[in-house]
Formats: sequence, C-alpha cells, structure tokens
Amino acid sequence: SKTVLNAAFDELVRWCDAAVHTGWKMEVVNQGGGDFRFYKYLKKARPELAENIPFVSFHSHEEVFEYYKTVTVAASSRGHGMMILFGVQCATISLIMHEKVASFISDIGHPEWGVDMDPSRREARNSSGIADDLMRVLNYIDNNRALVHRQMLHAQANLMAVTANNMHRFDKDVEQRAKTLLAAPSSQ
Repeated sequence: SKTVLNAAFDELVRWCDAAVHTGWKMEVVNQGGGDFRFYKYLKKARPELAENIPFVSFHSHEEVFEYYKTVTVAASSRGHGMMILFGVQCATISLIMHEKVASFISDIGHPEWGVDMDPSRREARNSSGIADDLMRVLNYIDNNRALVHRQMLHAQANLMAVTANNMHRFDKDVEQRAKTLLAAPSSQ
C-alpha cells in the first residue's frame, strides 16, 4: 500500500541523512521505476538533502560495471541488482522487499547483509527502526571491509562450485535434449 511504501521511504530518507552526516557519499541509482519514485519522494521530503544525493542513470552495461568499480557499498532491493553487485565484488546491503532478495543472500550464506523492509515481517510490525538497521549494516561493512571482501570471495567460490556441480550433473540430460530438439522436424 502507499502508506507502507511511504513509511519505508521515510526510513530510507532517514538512513540517507544519517549516512551523509557520517561522511558517506550517497547516490540513487536508476534500476527501475521505484528508484525514481524514491528520488522524487526524497526531493519533496528533504530537498536540502536531495541536493547532495545525485540520481544516476546508465546507458550501457559497460557504464554499470565501470560505475560499480568505484562504489564501496551499495544497497539494492532487486534480485538482479544484488547479483550483479555481488558478481563485481561490491559490498551490498540487501533491502529485502521480497523473497528473491532474501533467498539470494541466504543462498550465499550472509543474511546479515540484509535488512527486511516489509513492516509485516519486522519485530514491531511497522517500518520504525529500518534506518537504524541499515546504518548498523553499513557500519559493520565499513568497519570490516577486508573480512567482508574475503567472505564475498568465499561465497562466490561456493556458488561457482554449486554451479559447476549442477552443470556436470545435468550435462548428459541437456545434451540428449539438444540432440532430440535438433533431430525433430521443423514445424515451419
């Protein structure tokens, strides 16, 4: 609902404010419609804060990769956003809005890198405290950068091993299906 979304946006604005006041450079990256909605909300709620938080858009995949080479920590509520950041070894705070994001950070073994944004799943059953939780995760990552990087590398190696194992496990089935499809008469 709009009320729930606005409450979550209020907490994100509080977090941006706290992060900026502790020396972080914050930017809102355009990954979809929700990002622009949040940025408009930020500009309306706190125009003086929004002046110092640019809205960043990309025109190519290359721009995305080049940008994230310079980012220390990023927050995302989208599955692909988490996976790309993880893939380029950018420390990430998962804004858990749905199961896809929660399951990804669970799969890589680091649910502590996420903050649940859904009020119905939070202890107080509302959005209060989200900004504080986000600051705690940000501070943890900042104070443990080398450890978090090692944990990311370890999680990537584990994920690659699972992927390789799955490929090996299914290779004969996939090969047989490909041969069957190639041998089938065309319906055109």
